[in-house]
Amino acid sequence: MNNVKIIFTDEELGIINQILEYRSKIAKYPMTIDYVLSGWEKLVDLICEGYNKFTVDEYPNDLFTREIIHEMTSAGIDNAEFTQWQLYLDNCFKNNTYLVDKPLMNLTDQQQNWWWYRIPKSINTQFRNVLTCYGFRIIME
Repeated sequence: MNNVKIIFTDEELGIINQILEYRSKIAKYPMTIDYVLSGWEKLVDLICEGYNKFTVDEYPNDLFTREIIHEMTSAGIDNAEFTQWQLYLDNCFKNNTYLVDKPLMNLTDQQQNWWWYRIPKSINTQFRNVLTCYGFRIIME
């Protein structure tokens, strides 16, 4: 499902642009809908291939694309094509990650969503050592 182009209505784009404007101010760089959607696709692809080249520091940053997608759906984006795309990638992500006992990042201003409790099945030694050092435990599903 690489490079899927989802067509949003003008009303949906207005909502999405408000979210992205807010997130761009926080991140201090411009975010676009393509950046967010392709970011989640790329992360899921990398996890399916093996997340061996990346560090535990990069992973939470990569997960923020999913957080923004959640904000879009919470704001009322109910586009069938978008929903199908999201469900497909979420299933791929879940199938290639382990559930852990605590979130990878503490977001004090919001509830922790399920993706913060998942780590790639294939990670490098540095990533694994950091998780072990901080006491993360895999929960068998």
